[in-house]
Amino acid sequence: MKKTLLLLIFCLSLNTYSQDIEKMDKKELRIALKNSTTSKDSVISINSIKDKEIAMLNQNLIATKDSIKAHKVKITSLQSLKKQSEDNSKMLSKTVAALKDSIVFLNSSFPFINTTIDYEQGTSVEAGCSCSFAESKQKYDKDEILYISDLGDNCTISINNKNIHLKNSTPNIIEEAKFSNNEYIVYIYKKKIVKSNDEYETTWFTAEMIIENKKNGKKIIKNVYGSCGC
Repeated sequence: MKKTLLLLIFCLSLNTYSQDIEKMDKKELRIALKNSTTSKDSVISINSIKDKEIAMLNQNLIATKDSIKAHKVKITSLQSLKKQSEDNSKMLSKTVAALKDSIVFLNSSFPFINTTIDYEQGTSVEAGCSCSFAESKQKYDKDEILYISDLGDNCTISINNKNIHLKNSTPNIIEEAKFSNNEYIVYIYKKKIVKSNDEYETTWFTAEMIIENKKNGKKIIKNVYGSCGC
């Protein structure tokens, strides 16, 4: 009887303990489920943050690509401008070289006349009736004479700081006489009267002076101002 009672008490205790364990498992299960839900929400929140970060990174990447594209366009434009500048520089260099070659050719083919007669070296023109001309009225008034001739046989002209003497090659024509030597032919033409002074038997003119290189036939035409008188 005593054994039976003890066995009954043991079974009741075991049943109570089992229920307690079952209750405890259900509580733990609820806690675990609650923790699982919290973890899920946390994961969803983390994923949302990551999605936003990825979207922002994509936007930054697109902006960076657009910026790189714009810089490439700018670089291409600058390279094009640089090439145009280099081409223009080369063309300018060629033009300058061509001009220098032309100047050298002109200097070698014909002297550039921009000097005045050096009277200390003398002229071939004797005192008396003569014509004298300068490159302008201002130079004429300063006695910077470029050309002087008598009304007969002689003429002197300044070429590169040298007095060049010529003889009349048209002895039958006085007014439009052509003076020449082995190198040049020089004459005054298209004279237009500016003023006259009968008292001094002098007339002032604007005119054109022709200087011809006999070796190659090239000519220089200069506008001049001067006078003829006795």
